[in-house]
Amino acid sequence: MLGQEPTRKFLSKLSEERPYYLSLPFLWTVSIPGLLGLTGAINQATRKIARGGSAWEARPVPDWGTSHLLAARETTIPIEQTTFLEAGQNSRGGFMPGYGMQQRESFLSRNLSITFIETIDDIVHRFFTPWSVAVGVDGLTNFDLKTNIYVHQYDNLKRVRKAYKFLDAFPTNVEGLTLTQEPEAMFPEKTVTFCFTDYSPIEVTQY
Repeated sequence: MLGQEPTRKFLSKLSEERPYYLSLPFLWTVSIPGLLGLTGAINQATRKIARGGSAWEARPVPDWGTSHLLAARETTIPIEQTTFLEAGQNSRGGFMPGYGMQQRESFLSRNLSITFIETIDDIVHRFFTPWSVAVGVDGLTNFDLKTNIYVHQYDNLKRVRKAYKFLDAFPTNVEGLTLTQEPEAMFPEKTVTFCFTDYSPIEVTQY
């Protein structure tokens, strides 16, 4: 499994240290390998639109290290869909029309949506929004702006229940934020939507 030691430390804090405790029966974690290289590619792209400042500079939290590990409230695994077309016409010579597969739905319509538990570091505006802006500047021809994303679901005994790998992912939508004085605004959640070229489940042998 990817990044077992950082994962164990992260989950230990959530389950044992009072400031980090979350009373969740299940927890999704999101890890992004090669974070430093991705951050460099983001900032190189966003500098092109700088106006007397750093513009949308990606600034990961210092202890992220080389692999970003975040808690997610919800992860929406994309659907798998194939479209078909009729071949022939009804009642032509007494035969029923045939059917043929047209295509497997493209990655543009099979999105990965992750709802992050926001922290005081504002992880969305520190990283995911600059990443989205960078894709808008350089486009998809900058392959350094694409990366693999791993999502793991853990139970409250720190065991992996489900895991998926998303290939060549990049953000396409970053949810906005409404600033209010309502109590629920104290613990905001933000959804980031990603596209990818393909994905696959990771085998879990603990269950």
